[in-house]
Amino acid sequence: LNGWGTDLEFSPIPYDEFHAYIQDRFQQNGLTISYKNAQYLQDLVQLLENRESRYETYLGQFSATELKVLIALAKEQVVVHPQSKKFLSSTSLSARAIGQIINRLMDRGVLEKIAQGYRLSDPLLSAYLRYYR
Repeated sequence: LNGWGTDLEFSPIPYDEFHAYIQDRFQQNGLTISYKNAQYLQDLVQLLENRESRYETYLGQFSATELKVLIALAKEQVVVHPQSKKFLSSTSLSARAIGQIINRLMDRGVLEKIAQGYRLSDPLLSAYLRYYR
């Protein structure tokens, strides 16, 4: 499917305008956001929106149970013990099923094991799953 579909491009919102907008929304709840963090958030959100159809196409290759695990991992960001009771309850899958899925996703390079635990290899995919799923 390489080259399939088209990218939809929106003209960029100036960082100053976005920061003023988001700061106004945050202040309504007694929060603040720095200019640098607002800029990072704006860049990340625009990138995710531009690639939404690509991620949906990519996710089509996974089974429903694999998607449950991917989404749960994305929401946790790093999972020390994927077969823990807490993680099992978030997926409604058995420990055996989780173990098999983790191994398959590791073999395919979708997951990686770091010192802190397991996480999705692609940080933008992880952010996409947290944002849209």
